[in-house]
Amino acid sequence: MGIKLHEVTWYSKLAAILFFIVALPAFTFFLGREYERSIQLISDSESLNEHAVDVQNSATTTKRAH
Repeated sequence: MGIKLHEVTWYSKLAAILFFIVALPAFTFFLGREYERSIQLISDSESLNEHAVDVQNSATTTKRAH
């Protein structure tokens, strides 16, 4: 009983089915979730930076008013 590398077997079909039905969707879901998390972090940091600039500008304006 030798290994036949050019023959499609039932377990290679099963492996392909499991890959396309289970592994690939799970991996792409994980990738999409991480992408959304990174976009959210970038958005949060940009809004924090804008808020910090607004606070700094209002502090500068307040100092000049006195």
